[in-house]
Amino acid sequence: MLKRWNILLSVLLSIQLAVLFYFVNPTGHKQGQVLQKEVLLVVDRDALNKIVLEEAGGVLELNRKGSAWHLGSYFDLPVDEAQLNLFLDAIASWKPGFVYSDSEVDYSRFQVSEQQFRFRVRLHTQNNKEQVFLLGSFEGGDAEDARYYFRQVGEKPVYAVRFSGFLPSTLPFIWMDVNLLQVSDQLQHIGGKGFDFVYRQGVWRLSDLADAEKQDFVQVAGFIAAIQNLRVIGKLDNPEVEKMLSDRQPDYTFDIETVGGKKDIYRFFSVNGKFFVRSDRYPHFFYFSEQTAKLLQGLQRSSFLQK
Repeated sequence: MLKRWNILLSVLLSIQLAVLFYFVNPTGHKQGQVLQKEVLLVVDRDALNKIVLEEAGGVLELNRKGSAWHLGSYFDLPVDEAQLNLFLDAIASWKPGFVYSDSEVDYSRFQVSEQQFRFRVRLHTQNNKEQVFLLGSFEGGDAEDARYYFRQVGEKPVYAVRFSGFLPSTLPFIWMDVNLLQVSDQLQHIGGKGFDFVYRQGVWRLSDLADAEKQDFVQVAGFIAAIQNLRVIGKLDNPEVEKMLSDRQPDYTFDIETVGGKKDIYRFFSVNGKFFVRSDRYPHFFYFSEQTAKLLQGLQRSSFLQK
């Protein structure tokens, strides 16, 4: 009877160990102790002044100038601060977990060696300190819940970290501020071919509106919103197309002026079903959406009057 109980207890213990191993180490990788640090990386955002991301496809550098971040390796264009904060928030949230390996023999397998990695990230601060970490592709996950193997250069442990709703990339348009052509100050004037709008007492009106004329306020509101909220979806990086656009007249233009007297001109072009805009503030052509193009092209003074 005692022998039978010993056999039963041994079977139950084996099942418990198997279940524990599955939930603690479902991937089958080497597993070690839980790290005792509260977070994996401590980043002083106030001192941070440069971020360098590297992958097989290229390198991207983000630099801080004053309080604003710019794409230092891509025409110094402004960075989308919300996107940057997603990245930094993710890093700050990483906490230690089970160590998948602490042996250099496994680094290549996890893609966290100095020679083989999915991403290498360098964080520079104003006091000339640098933190470098490597990310390797992790089985499973998707764009909304991306997981990576992680190792900080100079340390041995390998473990997993997570990006939620964000994927790191060295593609510039992922980081570029799509609102870079918008002006933060209140506009007081918008002019097009044959018409001018002025902003007075909280209302946009045609500057030469006659007493017998009535504005189509839905049409006016749509036009003003399209100019004030102009968003780009990327920068043109084709030299031949850039030269062609530079040598030709725009399809239509709008000039703007803020209450403080700042002026700009938006020049719009279309080529083979693609739409581009250029501003006096940047020597580049930017893509913008077909939806916005439909709101702006072909407008004339009569477009804003009630029929």
